[in-house]
Amino acid sequence: VACEDDPDTTSVDESEFTDYYLVNADTGALENYTPDPDSIGVGASTTIRIMGEYNGVSVKSIAEGCFNEVKTTATGLVVEDDTIEEISAKAFADFTALETVDIGNSVKKIGEEAFAGCKSLRDVYFRMDSVTIEKDAFKTNGTDGLIFHGKMESGFEPFEFAMNKDNDIDGQGLRILYMTLEPSNVAAIYDNAASTDEKRVITMISYPINNADDTKKMVEENVLYEEGVKNIVIPAGVTSIDTTAYYNNEEDKNSRSQKAYVTGDNNSIDYTYLASVSYQNNEEADDTVLGIFSGIYDDFSIGKGIAGENESLYRGNDYIESVTMSTVEYLPDYAFDSCESLKSVILGDAMKDMGIAPFRGCTSLTSVGGNSEYVCENGILYQANGDGTYTIVQCLPGRASNSISNATDPLIDKVSAIYERAFQDCTNIKIVDLSTASNLKVIPKNCFRGCTNLTEVFLPDSVNEIREGAFKDIIIGDQGSLTVQIPSKEVYINTDAFDKTEDVIIWTYLDTSAWRFAEDNGLTPKELNDENHLVKFLDWDFKEIYSVTIPHGGNVVFPSEKMPSRDGYKFAQWGCLTSGVTVESPILDNYIFIAQYEPTDGTGNGSGGVSGNGSKPGTNGNGTGSGTNSDGTNNGSNADGLYTVTVVNGSGSGSYKEGATVIITANEPAAGKQFKNWTTDNTNITLASTRMAATTFTMPAGNVTVTANYEDASSSGNKGSSSGSSSTVSGNSSNRYSANGTKV
Repeated sequence: VACEDDPDTTSVDESEFTDYYLVNADTGALENYTPDPDSIGVGASTTIRIMGEYNGVSVKSIAEGCFNEVKTTATGLVVEDDTIEEISAKAFADFTALETVDIGNSVKKIGEEAFAGCKSLRDVYFRMDSVTIEKDAFKTNGTDGLIFHGKMESGFEPFEFAMNKDNDIDGQGLRILYMTLEPSNVAAIYDNAASTDEKRVITMISYPINNADDTKKMVEENVLYEEGVKNIVIPAGVTSIDTTAYYNNEEDKNSRSQKAYVTGDNNSIDYTYLASVSYQNNEEADDTVLGIFSGIYDDFSIGKGIAGENESLYRGNDYIESVTMSTVEYLPDYAFDSCESLKSVILGDAMKDMGIAPFRGCTSLTSVGGNSEYVCENGILYQANGDGTYTIVQCLPGRASNSISNATDPLIDKVSAIYERAFQDCTNIKIVDLSTASNLKVIPKNCFRGCTNLTEVFLPDSVNEIREGAFKDIIIGDQGSLTVQIPSKEVYINTDAFDKTEDVIIWTYLDTSAWRFAEDNGLTPKELNDENHLVKFLDWDFKEIYSVTIPHGGNVVFPSEKMPSRDGYKFAQWGCLTSGVTVESPILDNYIFIAQYEPTDGTGNGSGGVSGNGSKPGTNGNGTGSGTNSDGTNNGSNADGLYTVTVVNGSGSGSYKEGATVIITANEPAAGKQFKNWTTDNTNITLASTRMAATTFTMPAGNVTVTANYEDASSSGNKGSSSGSSSTVSGNSSNRYSANGTKV
């Protein structure tokens, strides 16, 4: 269809378009738009498509009133790539039927009130690298919400606009929901309740999740989507994953957004949302915590499906294998509860606080990294306190070693506090020796609850309080006994701290508060004295072989007729749970020695011990060896296939099985220095990145040493650092640990 005879105008080719676009050839202004006559009428819908040129005339701008003819009927707007640079002020104001806007890569400015009053507008896609959005550009006054789709990072104007405290949609608290583009589809929103004038809290409320009914086809057809549901990258800009706190704030400040995006017919969260993380009517419900990764998911049937061998509880997202954060500041209580396939977690530099047992039930998780304040060594997550001491946050359920002492875990000596439930349900742990943690004062609530294989615990004489449930649900039926050594003369013990059975043995001094507690509560007291010491010898599986009482300063001799043996292995040496002690050492305290073995087929020379004569201790009878020769070298696995990782100038050292994901994090650089790179002499590993301060690798069938290197600092700062706020987000985990009364 040709235009009227006007040398300054041209029109589109009739063969390509049924709508009519009028462009000023001199100015490049799109001056008029008329839809296909057949599309005009009651109930008709129209999508406006702005091209880069029409009949050879480039479009540079949109004239005022250009689209007025479809002001009440246009439902869509598409601005193609490489077209206009500006959507002028009020260009589409009061387009009451407009539902979707897709803005291409060339738009650099969206003017004031450009889409004001567009009450039906629901989705806006931003596909450019940068853009300026002026005041009230998206003041739609709609009640059904507004979703921005684009890259999610601080500094990107659409994200900043959506997260500006003053930019609600309706003036009554309804916020813009922000989602990353496909296939990641992570959604986040400004938290009206938790944010303050000084700090904004941006909560992730959705991410892709595998669901057998809803997304099986998507997983089969889209490799990127499948990778996205297994390996979750939480975008920079998200500061909180405490979705439960977002929905359950006391002042109900987020209710308008919740109604707009999650409930009723307007449900826009296509993958994970609170409704899919709700309690179900089964025996697990009482112990389930609502959350974006926890809760109960119908992702796999127990014992069946793609993750059948990992699925032991319905709760938790059992499809995810890794989570990477960069600006999240806080992990809520039980954040990843029972995510049984989770193998790798990168915290990011912004992480400053954690709740109770954030990784409870993550049975595949052996390491957490990416943050200098939180150090993971040998499957125990510590928080550095700033005074040279450490707090145990959690013993990871996937930890390979089944004993804990300063021989295998050197940081134990520096522990001054423990989070609540830090060891809860660690059923592989049998012996815990905290006797060298001289700054530890409190055994917190539910600390060792449910550790059903725990047999021996040694406390330091600094402990003066044992709280409720600390050693509950350990003695079940006729299952063995538990011995707890309490050397403190005066210690407060909560009446419900222990299972009340004679199978609980309290090893303490006569006529002390611990002795009286044992007598009064049906436990078995056993005398502890400084004149004689009990020495135990255990086999690789922690079964007792021999025990003897030795006078203080004396020596122990193991009877040759009781020498242990194990099919397929030969005895190597005795390793002690106490670092630096051998069977030749004078007996100055109660000691436990564990048999160490090496394979008889000649593969490797690791012994699987805890503290032998070598220079480098291993873990225990099931852990990585300290070496069978006198110099402590160890180039092979122990009897149970674990290998040693040694991180020089960083964290992540420990014992790992072949194929495990190992996370290593460089220490904070000294003044005037910055992280340079990682180096290793091992040719059988590939680091995910040699230039990032936190990186990963897959454990090979052999021991690994990796070194963090530093260089003089440049003006650009630490190469390995991630951007992110350092403020602390408040959580719902009060009284999670106690350290000398400074933090409860």
